[in-house]
Amino acid sequence: MSNYLDYVGRLAGQIEARFKEIEAVYNYDFGIETEVALCQFLSSILPEKFGICRGFVISEDGEQAGDDIIIYDRLSFPLIRTQSSVDFALKLKVPIEGVYAYIECKNSITDQKVLSKAIQQVEDVKKLLFKRDLKENPNYDRDGREFNGQIRDWPRCHSEFTNQPFTMIFTRDWDEGVEVDIANTRNCVDVLVLGSNHLSTQMVNLGSDGDKGAIFFDYAHWAQHRVDCFEGKSYGLGVVMLLQALSRIDLLPIDWHGLLNTEMTDDE
Repeated sequence: MSNYLDYVGRLAGQIEARFKEIEAVYNYDFGIETEVALCQFLSSILPEKFGICRGFVISEDGEQAGDDIIIYDRLSFPLIRTQSSVDFALKLKVPIEGVYAYIECKNSITDQKVLSKAIQQVEDVKKLLFKRDLKENPNYDRDGREFNGQIRDWPRCHSEFTNQPFTMIFTRDWDEGVEVDIANTRNCVDVLVLGSNHLSTQMVNLGSDGDKGAIFFDYAHWAQHRVDCFEGKSYGLGVVMLLQALSRIDLLPIDWHGLLNTEMTDDE
């Protein structure tokens, strides 16, 4: 089976090297180094149309959520910046219509409360993102394609909506004693990268064919989140899952009608 010359391992190695470089210089004293480092790495590998920033997703009526990494449509949704250069230390606001993915980033998760808060942050973001207009995906097959009487198209490539948001929790360090307890709801986090060795991914139940992994939340068959060990490769696998999700998301154009109507209406 082809693995593109250990693409996953090379990705994992690059991220790990970046983290070690920051640790040697700053020792993670300022609290945002992991987020900034991940922003820098993602901006170096993602295609030009994907913008990276730290900040909040915001709806037209002003509701906002999140405060970590946002991947957005850079070509169609230019952000208002206070300076021309990209500064990942700054936090920006991105319209929900322009958001591909959200990543809640932590330097370490060694306490149950920290993980619970991160999960809640993601759920709040995803709940807000689902308030945007959604477009049904014609390629989505609720029960999957069957081969010889069994469903075989897992992990599912297509989500129910073409612009279904993708979310992730990413941490450099995870205490295996911290339980990953994710509720069965479409607002749940899609993937957790738990240090360099573990991933928690969504599982779907296919009856006699057992549980299989899924990238997007599956409304019909979702079973649980499961933590698995991928020695030294979880960073790389998490990034590849992100790339797979981004390749499938097709955002709708933003409708500026409401904003224009509000700004140009004479109240007198």
